[in-house]
Amino acid sequence: MIKFIEKHRVVMIFCISTLYILLYKLWFMNYTEIFNLAFEIGDIFYNISIALMTSTIFYYYIVYLKEQSSKKKVEAVINNRLLHLEAMSSIIYNDICLKSTYHNIPRELPDFTVFTAICSNIKLRDLPSPYWNGNMIQFNNWFEYFQYTFLLDKSNIDLLFNYSQFINEGTLAKFNNVMHTTFHSGITQYRDSNEPYANELSALAGALLNYLNILDSFKQNSWK
Repeated sequence: MIKFIEKHRVVMIFCISTLYILLYKLWFMNYTEIFNLAFEIGDIFYNISIALMTSTIFYYYIVYLKEQSSKKKVEAVINNRLLHLEAMSSIIYNDICLKSTYHNIPRELPDFTVFTAICSNIKLRDLPSPYWNGNMIQFNNWFEYFQYTFLLDKSNIDLLFNYSQFINEGTLAKFNNVMHTTFHSGITQYRDSNEPYANELSALAGALLNYLNILDSFKQNSWK
């Protein structure tokens, strides 16, 4: 009830003020004075009601409509960036699938077993699929590829943090999670290692799948 009042207090002030003005003019003024100074007190409340009603009308046109317009622009920016983050999951998954020899690859992100099989023949130091970002970008290896996608994530999230006051805590927490996944640390360690396993994408399949699932969880309007 308290939250409802706080959210609609301007509307309630307008309705109460308007109601009093109508009652005063159409009903109260037709009665004789029931106690000393009743008309004077009623007149004071009438003037206050007019002032409050005028203020709410002013607020609606000068403040509220402007805030709503700004809010829509902010929502458009946030949804656009969340769409970019979500799309990154599909882009990375599709690029991995292009290099995979696995048959009957599912369109959506699969479970761990199937995803590991999809990654099984892919070497991290081989040429990855070209990345399309307005222009075709060919990286020398998957380490460079993922470093680039991490930078794109960071760019989107840095911009989203500028609107953190509009975004719920759960979504803000996911921003931090997607920037500090096990895959981030794992791919960095593998890049600096000469061990045979450090050339196998499948060795990071679980961490990579978790990273892609976090990206895929960013949906438009889920931040409210």
